[in-house]
Amino acid sequence: MELQLFGWPRPPEYQPIILRSKFALDTVTRKAVIIGNAGMSDVEAVGGSQGITFQEKLGSGAVQTTTIAKDGSSVHSRHTLIGGKVTPSQYYGSCPYEHRSRDVENSVVAAIPVAIVGGVASHLEAFKEQDRVIKSWTEDTRIWKGLRCGSQFLGKDMTAYTNEFGLIDIGRAGCSDGKFLTRVDEIRDAMNQPAPALSENSYWAIYFPTMGIWLVFALIAFGVVNLLGLWFLAVRSATRWIKAEFQ
Repeated sequence: MELQLFGWPRPPEYQPIILRSKFALDTVTRKAVIIGNAGMSDVEAVGGSQGITFQEKLGSGAVQTTTIAKDGSSVHSRHTLIGGKVTPSQYYGSCPYEHRSRDVENSVVAAIPVAIVGGVASHLEAFKEQDRVIKSWTEDTRIWKGLRCGSQFLGKDMTAYTNEFGLIDIGRAGCSDGKFLTRVDEIRDAMNQPAPALSENSYWAIYFPTMGIWLVFALIAFGVVNLLGLWFLAVRSATRWIKAEFQ
């Protein structure tokens, strides 16, 4: 707000002195502060039907008051004590009122943790899926290489490596570290197939859809907190109106 020095009677050489101060009031906790050139300090807010007054209690025992009417007109009175004597001064002017709702801030505070949790959960889910894809590709590649290795035995006598079910153990023949039972047709199919491809987009293919779901939850949290804030304001306004009617 911007207030001008008031004096009576005003001398001819009077020049307005501009005092700039800012008051901030939390309408929920009813805590208020004054923000000036010297920094920020707590003040007491006294509200009424026609306006509001802020009182700043000084260590000297003096009290400075600022009264702001509904139309923005305001007056700031200083009862300064210097050397044990009173040095009064008064400023008047206007104070534009700026209402800053905390609903958006609170809803953002509610939405951010949801988004963070969603980001972490999406990363873990995508990482888990990528690990599964890599393990599956590793196993498919091992089988493909083993079958390709077994192609060298086609047309040869593999009776020594064939069991009673007609399955050939190419692992015993040196194509795998362990038992590897297969058939001739599977070996031939592997000869006509390229090596298994590893999907490079498996991580993002899981991350983005999963994160999208969490972002929806974050938007829902954002909306719910705003609706609760509006509901609270409506109830508070109705309560004040009812009280005013009975006073």
